[in-house]
Amino acid sequence: MKQRSNTAPLFTGTFNAEYSFQMGGLDSYIRGQLTYFGDSQNDPSNPLDDVDAYNLINLYAGISSEDGRWNAMLYVKNIADVDEVTERPATPSSFSVDGVSTVSTYRGVALTDPREIGVNLRYNF
Repeated sequence: MKQRSNTAPLFTGTFNAEYSFQMGGLDSYIRGQLTYFGDSQNDPSNPLDDVDAYNLINLYAGISSEDGRWNAMLYVKNIADVDEVTERPATPSSFSVDGVSTVSTYRGVALTDPREIGVNLRYNF
């Protein structure tokens, strides 16, 4: 039987774009990032464990002083709020309580990070 040695996608790709311009005497920019994660396989005997392909889009907009002394940036990560399973372990979860170990009938999963919106301020002294 053919089986892959890990569950990573066969192909991933990241594409970046940036537009820089002057706005009121300040250096300004808008950046975009698209990351593609291809299909990945887990246990070959269980096709329900496979992870589908998905995309993540991040956007950044910022301004900075011409001398580079300060910078302010607004960002939105996972702008489409993609909610995809990124990992499904092949074995059930186990846990220990007061030194007694047991195996669960459930398996944990890992998900993409939720949408994140933030501001980044930087000042060089």
